[in-house]
Amino acid sequence: MQPGEGVLTVSHTAVATVAGIEMAGAIPLLVDIEPETCTMCPASLVRAVAAAESQGIVCRAVMPVHLYGHPCDMDAICSVVRDRGLLLIEDCSQSHGALFRGRMTGTFGDAAAFSLYPTKNLGALGDAGVVTFAEQSAADRTKMLRQYGWQERNRSEFAGVNSRLDELQAAVLRVRLKGLDAANDRRRAIASIYQQGLLGLPLQLPVRRPDCRHVYHQYVIQTQDRGRLQAKLRDAGIATMVHYPHPVHLQPAYASRLPQVDQLTNTERIVPQVLSLPMFPEMTETQASAVVRAVIAATG
Repeated sequence: MQPGEGVLTVSHTAVATVAGIEMAGAIPLLVDIEPETCTMCPASLVRAVAAAESQGIVCRAVMPVHLYGHPCDMDAICSVVRDRGLLLIEDCSQSHGALFRGRMTGTFGDAAAFSLYPTKNLGALGDAGVVTFAEQSAADRTKMLRQYGWQERNRSEFAGVNSRLDELQAAVLRVRLKGLDAANDRRRAIASIYQQGLLGLPLQLPVRRPDCRHVYHQYVIQTQDRGRLQAKLRDAGIATMVHYPHPVHLQPAYASRLPQVDQLTNTERIVPQVLSLPMFPEMTETQASAVVRAVIAATG
């Protein structure tokens, strides 16, 4: 990837997605999301590629974000990538163990990044992460990049950084990895309690494509009156969060300088409505049911 080339991703994501693109010297090109899944909209991606090229920007890669634990429409996205000869880099920071048509997220593209921050489905005790690659040569170069560009100790073949996963975190993650599937099953069980209990309320509940396995990193509802609902749940002792309150393209650091390559209509409509209910595998059925009762009371 050359400096100044474009990488297409979504605006409705953690800002770390865009920060990584800029750290590589590339230009973030932000596309819209599907309103049902809050993941990358393939139609918007097509429009954005054409718009970027009309502005003289060379598009180099696509970075779909499997947000909230739901896989993107990888059939449609991979079709665009193949037709345009682009690289595919998956942001799997919220999709550990998720499946699209029986295939694990992180296995579709040239590379994939997994955050292992403590709150993730697979989390370390502190900051951590892994990257995976389809080609061994890219993996070998990244191993060197993470430690000063060394191929042998104290000899830098190219400029690198100090970005190693320490052994303690690795040991913890090796143990926790064995329990990932069971923890994800538990998340789906909690989500099922929410889905059944909240059905019929004036809320948009999470949508799962029938060909996907959702891992519910977050259980995110949409409501027209988020502030009121959040306040009532807080009064009832139910903590909630917003993922994410500000789309990247409207944040001060990015608003005035990123190229506009498509209208982000769905993003701007949905961001003020999203609200994350409690979701972690240690939740009991009693606790999940208490959340359901509190939401029913708050929306009544």
